[in-house]
Amino acid sequence: MCYLVESRKPGSTKRAMNLRFCQRAVCSVVLLGACVPTTTACRRSKDAPAPTANAAQGVESPAGGPVQAKAPARSAWQATACSPGSAKTFEVGPDQANKTLASVPWGDLQPGDTVRIHSAPEPYREKVLFSASGTAAAPIRVCGVPDANGNLPVIEGSGAVTKPGLAFPSTYTEPRGVFVITETHDQRWGYKPSYIVIEGLEVRNGFATEKFTDASGKQLPYLENAAAIFVERGEHITVRGNVMHGCGNGFFVASSGDEATQSRDILVEGNYIYGNGSTGNNKDRHHNIYTEAIGITFQYNRLGPLREGSGGSALKDRSANTIIRYNWIEGGSRSLDLVEPEDSFPQAGKVPNFGDAYVYGNVFVATKVSASRVFHYGGDTGEFPKYRRGTLFFYNNTVVSFASEADHYFTNLFQLDTDEQTADVRNNLIQRVGDSHLTWSFEKGVVRLGTNWVTSPISSGRKEFTGKILPLSGKDQTLLGDDPKFRSFPAQDYCLAEGSPARGVGGALPDNLPAELRPTLQYKPHQSSIPRPRMGVGDDLGALSCP
Repeated sequence: MCYLVESRKPGSTKRAMNLRFCQRAVCSVVLLGACVPTTTACRRSKDAPAPTANAAQGVESPAGGPVQAKAPARSAWQATACSPGSAKTFEVGPDQANKTLASVPWGDLQPGDTVRIHSAPEPYREKVLFSASGTAAAPIRVCGVPDANGNLPVIEGSGAVTKPGLAFPSTYTEPRGVFVITETHDQRWGYKPSYIVIEGLEVRNGFATEKFTDASGKQLPYLENAAAIFVERGEHITVRGNVMHGCGNGFFVASSGDEATQSRDILVEGNYIYGNGSTGNNKDRHHNIYTEAIGITFQYNRLGPLREGSGGSALKDRSANTIIRYNWIEGGSRSLDLVEPEDSFPQAGKVPNFGDAYVYGNVFVATKVSASRVFHYGGDTGEFPKYRRGTLFFYNNTVVSFASEADHYFTNLFQLDTDEQTADVRNNLIQRVGDSHLTWSFEKGVVRLGTNWVTSPISSGRKEFTGKILPLSGKDQTLLGDDPKFRSFPAQDYCLAEGSPARGVGGALPDNLPAELRPTLQYKPHQSSIPRPRMGVGDDLGALSCP
């Protein structure tokens, strides 16, 4: 993604304007206590479509009714209730010591501090600049306190006001998001906010047609690629249990070409992100999630359809060693768009096997508006030396495609951009509901197939396909059929019923797969998880292994 950015040289307090229209997105994550590298960059769109619903009310749900954000069901992976921290606690709300978000000393928060934002009858029409750092033992936590009905506190981008005098690092950073995590203009070059937890908030309507009041008192529109939560740079950041909608991008992480601007170690879990994106000539440039970092994991999230008319992806990522597991991902032009590190390649390209991505335990619902290439792995800038050249490990996923011939003649499951990309595909369940023609791949690349259940028929690729389809055992293990026998297809209960041809036929997982990358859990609708009773040989195919 692209945007204007100001930069400083190391050791300097002056900022020089970099006039490249290139928005930088970066993400990284802590996985089971370990830092897992990832990187993703984002491109700037130039369209400025109108939102699909009244900004004060938020966007509409996929069913057309207004959305009332609720706190997600708590699970073992989620933090406990929004309790006071180990250091100072700042209570925010109409009946609290701090009436407004602006009264919180965001830049002076210390390790162990907690900001508790209480749900209120009216949204908080304020922007936040978060520039403080916690420690590994004492992160800084910002958490929402739901009301008695479970409604989350709302941070409203439309009509939001920035605290006067706040020193954003750039005039182009302030309109990039509603909740912004980055350094201030006065902090030293190379400083990055770190060890931060943001959870239990509804953040909405940071969009090009909406305006806010900036730190100097001027009314300005948001940029077209504005995000609900925008991480311009940061490390060891957890974004959990939030609702993000009505923006150009839902969640955005940026990185650039040196360590001072490289985001690292980001965990995105249990969020509900939907209704973002743009329409118009560049409608493919904005997404529900757009990230570029070293070390990023997405888990237990629910991604819903984008803004009506948007051509963006559900999840676009330019990170190193991306992990996407146990999510529900519905809609988007592409369900996944996993491409090369763009601005951060000088750092991310040094990460061993930076291009590998692990995608497992997810439910993907490709709607009729989805593109003909569901999972993209490789690159999109034309700078082929930067492309992901490793393996997309794609296992134990459930894919349901609704496309018809009228939508697109072919539905290509994988788009691999060159023959240096490989997809290792096993233990998945892939159901075609419409009459579009399924293919394994688009034109190039290597697809290694283990045991998978697929709606019949499926072909290798379009007539232009020059890649390879290689059965893992030397013989085709694909199971073809008409009905996988879901427990309740109309209710989107994609557990397998008794008698399903996909029950108990799972094959081996990839060789030398680390224990932390085995599918030990499974998604529980919505934004939660439960233990997976079986895995590997004899397991059920797909994301859900049910009694």
